[in-house]
Amino acid sequence: KAKFVEAGFPEHKIAVKPNFVKLPCSEALNNKTSAPYALFVGRLSEEKGIKTLAKAWEILGKHCKLKVAGDGPLMHLLNNHHNIETLGFQDSTRIHQLMQEAAFLVIPSEWYEGFPMVLVEAFSHGLPAIASRLGSLAEIVIDGETGLLFEPGNANELADKARRLINNIDECRRMGDHAKAVYLSNYTPDHNIQQLLDIYQEAMLENSR
Repeated sequence: KAKFVEAGFPEHKIAVKPNFVKLPCSEALNNKTSAPYALFVGRLSEEKGIKTLAKAWEILGKHCKLKVAGDGPLMHLLNNHHNIETLGFQDSTRIHQLMQEAAFLVIPSEWYEGFPMVLVEAFSHGLPAIASRLGSLAEIVIDGETGLLFEPGNANELADKARRLINNIDECRRMGDHAKAVYLSNYTPDHNIQQLLDIYQEAMLENSR
């Protein structure tokens, strides 16, 4: 929205409606493993921060395992790390399973994201996120509450934030619980439908004035 306003569009005529997902099966929730790991889901390309991701996990060494679901031209940067498991492309069923088991999601993007579906899916599973302090990610992830933020491209800071969550599982779970609460209050289908209806209603009222 801020970028559209900068470009000259009237702010009062812009409405922001987030993405949404259905609530995962209740019996599958909170299926955390005894050996928690970080999770990346997405295309393995430069704009997604894959170089930063690889450097951060090289810094972390054996302290934190990372599972990577996705494919792309930079997969080779991740294949030679003993603490990174590359899974290739995975279907939605497998992604949900990985989210149920993971400790946190990592989104190290170095370009503007809109509203990544993977983020709202993570929140629906009670999964906190470590994300770049960039664009919408810095607004969706509440630093210290639903996850942690780091400077885009800063591998050392990303490693520090990942180490913090791995070493403080109770804090990580607290953030996950908050992420789930945010999902339930903002990103469910019912809530999203009501937001859309409100936007249409406001547009009709504006047009009738």
